[in-house]
Amino acid sequence: MGQRGYLLLKADLSYSDEKAADEQIWDLIQSIEKIRGIEYVANTVGTYDFVATVDSQETIESVAEEVKNIIPDWIKEVTPLTENNLFKKHRELKDLEILDNMH
Repeated sequence: MGQRGYLLLKADLSYSDEKAADEQIWDLIQSIEKIRGIEYVANTVGTYDFVATVDSQETIESVAEEVKNIIPDWIKEVTPLTENNLFKKHRELKDLEILDNMH
């Protein structure tokens, strides 16, 4: 059974200047987005460094394990959040509402 959800990521990125930081962040984002089931990765400010959206035929936890192993020196913590399917219909209705407003 497939799952939708999110991964909250803490990273340990070390760099000498802003250009190196941007390159390292971009490399990490591209590496994570290559993992099957990852839709999108955003760099964030706050408790977590990145958030990834997941839509996978695998469990969110198995995708999280794959992310942990991609660059173990950089990824320090992965917190999986599974979307509550109870509100799936609500999301679908909101998507339809957005489409209707586009006309």
